[in-house]
Amino acid sequence: MIPAPGPPPRPGWYWTGLACRHGHVDWRNASGRCAECARKDSARYEATAAGRVAKRRSYATYTATFGGKAAKKRANDKYTDKPARKATQAAYASQPTRKAAGKAALAKYQRANRDKLAAQTARREAGKIQATPAWETPAMRARITEHYEMAAVFGGCHVDHIVPLRSRLVCGLHVFWNLRPWEAGANMRKGNRLDANPPLPPDPGWPAVNPSPGWIYPTMDEVEAKLARFRLTWAAPAGSSA
Repeated sequence: MIPAPGPPPRPGWYWTGLACRHGHVDWRNASGRCAECARKDSARYEATAAGRVAKRRSYATYTATFGGKAAKKRANDKYTDKPARKATQAAYASQPTRKAAGKAALAKYQRANRDKLAAQTARREAGKIQATPAWETPAMRARITEHYEMAAVFGGCHVDHIVPLRSRLVCGLHVFWNLRPWEAGANMRKGNRLDANPPLPPDPGWPAVNPSPGWIYPTMDEVEAKLARFRLTWAAPAGSSA
């Protein structure tokens, strides 16, 4: 007989020191069932669709109780150091295996949801049309094109609407003074939130600050070689308003 490893993990459990019919030597519950067998049976059940649903319902029921709310708060309090958590998440996401897995998951989602993506694209384009002023001139459209050419030359950049086209607070215009080439990761983190003091890139149109980890700005020689004709000014033309 094997001696007990310590006190019982739960009230009512007991130790026999003998193996169950599956060869496990573990604590027994009040019905005499081996704890290891119970864990394996539970894992097999939770791997099924019905088991996953039951587990979510059980968690929701528990977190609605006073004790469950307190336990959830204690777990959340462990992650109060947001900068450190974000740094850890960024380091984890930058691993080559994670990047490859993320790209594969995105491609799979895009293949399976072409209709949803098409609807999103249509809404986005419709929003641009509605946000384009009727008094837009060909020269203004050319400046918008310059922004997109600038983003393509830098590489790894999006064209950001400084005041979002669709936001809870305000809807901006699709005009060149509301656009900026911005590093793709920073633009996606911004989403449709409104920045009260948006940082503008310095001349000759550097992408805005706060790039993602691992993103490298091009050298000035590369910029001068490619962007001689793309030196942008950020002020709106005289006589126009956003």
